[in-house]
Amino acid sequence: MQTDLMALAAFNPEFALDKLTVDYAGKRGEFPCALGLQGVTAADTGLPPMAMLMTRAHATSAMRLPVAWIRQLSQEGSARLQSAVPAPAVVDAMVDAAVDSGHMVRDGDYVTSSLDFSAGTMTVNGTVVSGAGKGPQSAGDRIAPSRSSRMKSFPYP
Repeated sequence: MQTDLMALAAFNPEFALDKLTVDYAGKRGEFPCALGLQGVTAADTGLPPMAMLMTRAHATSAMRLPVAWIRQLSQEGSARLQSAVPAPAVVDAMVDAAVDSGHMVRDGDYVTSSLDFSAGTMTVNGTVVSGAGKGPQSAGDRIAPSRSSRMKSFPYP
């Protein structure tokens, strides 16, 4: 099967979910994503699969999530684990910390986030994730996401 997958890589395969929505508790969340391989050469097919993926794979994911879901799911998760239910203020503080760190962006009653992986470099909301892949390692480095034609339509940061 690995041989077949490596042969398929030469055709720049891509899988995309342009619109994945979930309705829950009267709110809608959106989770578009895409992944694929681009520019695989005959020489690349001789590489170990992980080495080829680190240099030729691209992936993009985004989310638009109601903050109310985070509160509700933290309560339901705590109940299932039979642990103390966090106060809404604690959940809001955790969301604020994720926003302050750049992992999420507030958009009214929603939070959004986007992830891009290309040429061994991962970015979250346009900022390089330090230590991920072989790209720039400064936490302040910002690069433009490398997206395929299907990924350009994602409406999130």
